[in-house]
Amino acid sequence: MTEETKETPAETRTVELKFHLKYVLLPLAVLFLSVILFAIFYFQLSPQVAYRFSADGLSTSTASRGMLAAYMLLPHLIFVLLGGGVSGTIIKIGGSLGELSQSLNPERLIMLIGNIIVLPQIVFSFIMLDIFSYNINGSHLMPVWLFAVIVMIIGGIVLTLFLVSTYRRSRNAS
Repeated sequence: MTEETKETPAETRTVELKFHLKYVLLPLAVLFLSVILFAIFYFQLSPQVAYRFSADGLSTSTASRGMLAAYMLLPHLIFVLLGGGVSGTIIKIGGSLGELSQSLNPERLIMLIGNIIVLPQIVFSFIMLDIFSYNINGSHLMPVWLFAVIVMIIGGIVLTLFLVSTYRRSRNAS
């Protein structure tokens, strides 16, 4: 008689996903800081504010301070809602996963996905500060494209470190 060898499955756990504020904490923080910065600089601006510039840095379009508030703060709110919506959708879809291996941490992945929206939000905040700088001091901080490249490089490094860390954890768990 032969003995049957049964393979034991890798340790699994049941996952119950719920929405947490930490999934959109960075976009909320940038929204909060942008509102504070806007409140600080709002009354230093003239009634007509330059917000669009040519390649040589000169103003091509102006808007009222109130319209600038809508241009600058509404997109931040949209970024936060987008991060929350994506996180919430992943949680709803992930709720049907049932059991997952011990090496997979869905909360960490959802937190990354919900907070990664902060990268374009940071660029947008820089644009807001650059508009304030031009209208108050008459100069630009630095080219927006250069700042965007710096943010993308830093974001790429952080994302790479996250993926390497996740890969190592999954390899060590198996």
